[in-house]
Amino acid sequence: MRVLVLAVSMVMIAASAAAQERPLGSNLRDPAAVVSSDLRGLDQRTLARRANDDFGRCVVLTRPKIADAIVAAPAVGDDGARPWPLPKADVSECLTTPTPYAEVSLSMTRPLLRGAVYRALYTRAHEGRVPTFAAEQPDWAADLAGAADMASPDARNYLGLRALAACVIGKDAQAVHQMLHARAGDAQENEAFARLSPLLSGCLPDGYQITLSKGVVVAVLAEAAHRMALPQ
Repeated sequence: MRVLVLAVSMVMIAASAAAQERPLGSNLRDPAAVVSSDLRGLDQRTLARRANDDFGRCVVLTRPKIADAIVAAPAVGDDGARPWPLPKADVSECLTTPTPYAEVSLSMTRPLLRGAVYRALYTRAHEGRVPTFAAEQPDWAADLAGAADMASPDARNYLGLRALAACVIGKDAQAVHQMLHARAGDAQENEAFARLSPLLSGCLPDGYQITLSKGVVVAVLAEAAHRMALPQ
């Protein structure tokens, strides 16, 4: 039996709504500046997802070795389940205030942090047309080498979510590409989610019961897309 529940975002970031009219682009080494007027009307969960994405992009652009460490770290188990305390000295440029998010406390779980980094890697490598994706999925089980219990719920969910993501990419790569290049909560993302949502249940492997948030959906699609995209 397959049970899929779409839940509200579970991104573990606390963000204040009291933002000032301040440019963000220079802070995140991103030429596309974001100001607080771009954020008006967004709820706290969507604002948190934007902060998550911007942090991931900043780490990729300014601290590539940290980005490599994030995606290479254990994905499941006790270490992977806890929020990852990043060394602030190493990512200080990405935490500098002020930003239009006002006060942002980063305490995201490792899967969501991995997803933010993979999204930044994908969008940097594939800015234009939709890439060609490999027909064969990566060996997701190899990511769990050394895991204490390959049959644990965390390990099963890791494999199931990535199989789901690869399946969705195979069915509508254009919508996945659009979603990864969108901003959380904007019209482009909403349109992409409307196209992808009907595919999720059909792509969930048999025997899985998973509750998904938008943050989790984006994270696993970003990882699968980056790892399955063929060089252009």
